[in-house]
Amino acid sequence: MELRDKVKKVNEILKSGEPGNWSKDHKGYSGYKPQAIIDAVNIEFIGEWSIEVLEHTTYPTKGKSGTINNAFVKIKLTLGGVTMESYASHPIQTDPGDAFKSAQTDAMKKAMAHFSIGNRAYHGLLQ
Repeated sequence: MELRDKVKKVNEILKSGEPGNWSKDHKGYSGYKPQAIIDAVNIEFIGEWSIEVLEHTTYPTKGKSGTINNAFVKIKLTLGGVTMESYASHPIQTDPGDAFKSAQTDAMKKAMAHFSIGNRAYHGLLQ
C-alpha cells in the first residue's frame, strides 16, 4: 500500500472517532488529541514511524505579566520512510516536563500535518 493510501486510512480513522478525539488547545484552536493521532497512525504505520528529539531547550519571552520561560523542542519524524523535521514551543507554567511534553506533541502533530494527517483540523472542520 502506498504512503498516500495509508494516510487516507489514518484520516478516516480520525474522522470516525470525532468528536471524542479532538479538543481545543490553550490558544483556542481545535485539533486532534495527540493520543488519537498516535493510535490512528499505529494502525496503519506500526513499525514504520518514529520520532527523534533533535533539540530541546528553554528560552524567555516577555509577556503582559513579565517574563515567562518557554520549552522549545525540535523533532525528526519518519513516517513510511519519509522524514520531516518540525519544532514547537510551549510556555512553562508550573511543570517544565509537562511543557516539554506539550511542545513535543505539538511538533509531532505539525510534522504529521505535512503528510496531511489530521488535515480536517487544519481545514477548520472540527466544529
